[in-house]
Amino acid sequence: MHPTFLIIHGMSGDRTNHWYPWLDKELTKIGCKVDRPTFPNNLIAREEILLEFASKFIDKNTIIIGHSSGSSVALRIAEKNRIYGSILVGGLYKDLGYEDEIKTGIFAHPWDWEKIKENQNWIIQLDSNNDPFIPQEHFEELAENTNSEHIKLPNRRHFGDEEDIPLEFPELLDAIEKKL
Repeated sequence: MHPTFLIIHGMSGDRTNHWYPWLDKELTKIGCKVDRPTFPNNLIAREEILLEFASKFIDKNTIIIGHSSGSSVALRIAEKNRIYGSILVGGLYKDLGYEDEIKTGIFAHPWDWEKIKENQNWIIQLDSNNDPFIPQEHFEELAENTNSEHIKLPNRRHFGDEEDIPLEFPELLDAIEKKL
């Protein structure tokens, strides 16, 4: 039996952005169930709203894929809930000065890294060597804090809709298939 996947988009995104529809289709082809809702108040969602909404989609067999600030939501979920695993794509875990993300409150209290690791079987982190929004040292700190399997990809920027970034993400699918 395959786990269920929950794709969590970043701030101001929605379920149709980036590589999300492609990944949904690919995971469905191999027999997985995928939830990729648009989160409420996606411009400035408060932590409690995000976590309450996500709770409808998670159980101990859920793998969460968080993109950008959606990775922060994935980490907060894992702090409080048993899940199967998580994948952090271009993820962040601390305030990088983006006012709307600060207002969410998600960075306002310390992370319980031990609980995050304890509540799941594994964590994969994918980031790019030329991300224009998140400093490389941030990715290194996140990998160290989570003990994640850290995959650094060349020239993928922030894994978004940039003209030169493909809307397919085979490296992510490969990482998932290795865990299944």
